[in-house]
Amino acid sequence: MVQGMQFREQAVVQQPLAGVQRRLPIAALCCGCVISNAWAAELFPLTSDMFQWSGYIKTLYVQSETPYPQNEPYSLSLNRLRLKLDAWEGQNVSVHIEHDTVGNLGSYVNTQEFAGLQQLRKDQYEFGSGVELASGSNYYLFSQFYRAYVRLNWGDFDVIAGRQRIPLGTGRFWSGLDVLNPDNPSRVEREERIGVDALKVEYRLGNLTRVTYLYAPDPLNISGPRQLVQFTSNWHDADFTVTGGLSRGDGLLGFDFATKLFDAGVRGEWIYVNADIGGNYQKALLGLDYAFVSGLTLSAEAYINTQSPADLAATLAQLPQLPFLQSIGRRYLGASADYEPNPIYKFTTIWLRNQEDQSDFFSAVFTYSIRQTTSLTVGAQAFSGAVTSEFGQQHPLFFASIQWYF
Repeated sequence: MVQGMQFREQAVVQQPLAGVQRRLPIAALCCGCVISNAWAAELFPLTSDMFQWSGYIKTLYVQSETPYPQNEPYSLSLNRLRLKLDAWEGQNVSVHIEHDTVGNLGSYVNTQEFAGLQQLRKDQYEFGSGVELASGSNYYLFSQFYRAYVRLNWGDFDVIAGRQRIPLGTGRFWSGLDVLNPDNPSRVEREERIGVDALKVEYRLGNLTRVTYLYAPDPLNISGPRQLVQFTSNWHDADFTVTGGLSRGDGLLGFDFATKLFDAGVRGEWIYVNADIGGNYQKALLGLDYAFVSGLTLSAEAYINTQSPADLAATLAQLPQLPFLQSIGRRYLGASADYEPNPIYKFTTIWLRNQEDQSDFFSAVFTYSIRQTTSLTVGAQAFSGAVTSEFGQQHPLFFASIQWYF
């Protein structure tokens, strides 16, 4: 796997700290976009019962090297303006839009990994991945819709159509069930969740019971559309979901649950795959969570995929974008500790281990809320293992970000 996995969720890249003078016009353009959009929100305060504006401005700096064998040192600066619009909330018809204007400044733009991520971004969505605004040596600016969907409600029916987040399964680090929005647990921006162009139809049979149909085209046209049917309910204080359908030519049948055992949370997944490539296989996950009154939360997770190495390699040959979006190993262990003694400070550590190649990932992140609308985050990532292993091929990474919400 290549290192930019931290940014693969959106296939967006960041940029450098060197050559500041050459980038002043680009920085001015970014600032102009931010200021003009902020003024637009002030001049047209559509904050009535029908329209609500919100959003944030974020700057993220990253320094590291691309993975072995390229080993290209880089500095990155991602600058994102996200504008959110909610219209007609609570009505039979509502609209939710999140639009990003992104300025990527830095030497990362010149790396081989960036070029691969740009192709991935183009192949990510059925209805386009955005518009390039400007590009050149050490800079790349673009805009795209992060979310854009319409929700229709008729009694017990909910229909959502457009670019949306559809979480599947109960995994925190990995999930065999989440075939629409695969997650990469080692990315820097863990709060950023990839979306999918899809149709979601839900029928409520009761307060805790519903049937859901999901339809998502395949942007790469490699196979037919992804179609899933889910039944979700509750039994003896345990939430559970049964999922069946098709994904990229594979037939799927899965089950996930979340419940409590004494004072701890217990969750799990099981999925059987009738594979289009190679033999059939299974995936399973078990997770535990425990929260202390002091603000400390501990989580642990184990994941296994019984697909053979040869069949997995054949799948990746057909779907080369998968390593950019999710972990592709077959056996993992993971643990995390979140300590939040008050709403101002939060410290998070994560450990992930690929049991097959004996490589490890470590991260530590500290978040400080400067005030109610502004937060500062600093963090680092470290890796160990053989130079050709999943985590061992990567290099230490350091990052810092500041984010202002409005």
